[in-house]
Amino acid sequence: MPFDKIKLSSGTSIPGIAFGTGSDWRANPRAVDDDGVSSEVVEAVKAAADAGFRAFDTAENYRNEKSLGRALKELNLPREEFFVTSKISHSIDNPEKEIRRQLDLLQLDHLDLYLIHSPINVKGSFLETWKAMEALVAAGLTKAIGVSNFEKRHFELFISEAKIKPAVNQISVYPYVLEKQSDIISYCKQHDIVIQAYEVSSSIIRKTEQGGPIDPVLEEISKELSAAATPVTTGQVLLSWASAKQFVPVTTSSKPSRMKVSLSIQRTPSSCASNSSLILLVGVVQLGICHGRGFPPDCFAGQCY
Repeated sequence: MPFDKIKLSSGTSIPGIAFGTGSDWRANPRAVDDDGVSSEVVEAVKAAADAGFRAFDTAENYRNEKSLGRALKELNLPREEFFVTSKISHSIDNPEKEIRRQLDLLQLDHLDLYLIHSPINVKGSFLETWKAMEALVAAGLTKAIGVSNFEKRHFELFISEAKIKPAVNQISVYPYVLEKQSDIISYCKQHDIVIQAYEVSSSIIRKTEQGGPIDPVLEEISKELSAAATPVTTGQVLLSWASAKQFVPVTTSSKPSRMKVSLSIQRTPSSCASNSSLILLVGVVQLGICHGRGFPPDCFAGQCY
């Protein structure tokens, strides 16, 4: 698999790409049986594992931990071969109680990574909340802890006094918001916090983003990287772009064929450096600051590279 593992500050390693059970699964909840299990989610997770995914992302808000747990149980993979991330939100006042609830539904004795889903979930002291998260590591309930959707100002409320530094910050990252997210990305890099990126494919999926200046660039890249027998999709290009920037993309699909496609691209960063259109893959293109902001047409002729 071309998405190499990345070492976290906790000492553990996270797979370079994860299968998410949020996004569409959360927006369009699937029917569940009398046990609260969605067979559709179960089969999707099993198909993702069959495609090669070994990291799975869930959350308190997604309410599908039981379905993920059922899928992992049926897969019967050795525990050390898969990586499970979950997040806490509304139950942040009692992280130990909530993580134990989730572990019970997941049929696991520990998580690999546990995140505070959003800074808005923290009602009191960020430092005291973080100390409660640190206690989960000490109790053996999770190997690593981190956050999601945090900005620099949120980190500054606790990080200097943290005994365990956040290992991950899961945020929205795709070309059109890269410039907007540049400050927090730089901050995380300085503090050895890995960026886990969701919404990586938004620029080609979300209707409000479609038709923007990045589209022809992605099409050109996909054509240049495609071999006669092995076409490369624009979605693969975006996942590879995220990986080349050392982000860990969280992606999802209900279609096994698309799951396999997500993992099949062979990244070739060395060849990108010699081709201006392929610079996108190594993260130099700044088209993100141009889309919808009144930049002149010649902004897309090379000046933004």
